[in-house]
Amino acid sequence: MKILVNYDLINSIKNVNEPMSPFKIVRNKKASWAKFNLPIYTAIDLTFNKLETIPLVLAFQFGLLLTAEMVANSVMGFDIYKNESDRNLKRLVLQLQDLNVETDYDMLLKSELDDKSYRFRLNDKKIPELIETKYILVPSYNYQGDIKSTSIQQDHVVGSKTYVLSIGSKQRQKQLAYANI
Repeated sequence: MKILVNYDLINSIKNVNEPMSPFKIVRNKKASWAKFNLPIYTAIDLTFNKLETIPLVLAFQFGLLLTAEMVANSVMGFDIYKNESDRNLKRLVLQLQDLNVETDYDMLLKSELDDKSYRFRLNDKKIPELIETKYILVPSYNYQGDIKSTSIQQDHVVGSKTYVLSIGSKQRQKQLAYANI
């Protein structure tokens, strides 16, 4: 059985555990900055500045945007990324229990990234896709009530907003070596 979600589990855990910082804003807004802000600001800057100064001006502008958002969030006392991730993770706990992963919200926040790998595959239209696979160790209870780690596999087609969670661990490859006789 698989769970379909529209967020990265590790990023959501980081959003809840970390305080508001520039890194948190960049992590959550990098797609919109790359698609919209970077081309628009570059086009505007090219009309007023020389080509050599564009990287410096862009760095200043994005730093100013980060500072403005940090100040706005601290004045309001509201962390939108934490609240959204909080709701998502609370729903995910119930979905993980349907997969027989007996965990709770506090234990889910202690999850760790075990491994990450990338591979290419062809989709239905024979177009290559880059698949990101993350293996996440989620603390959970076993049948005796002891805490153990359950490996959750998260598959994601890079560029899409669909993440597939399932139970699975990385298959370790055996390395053969000659025996010394």
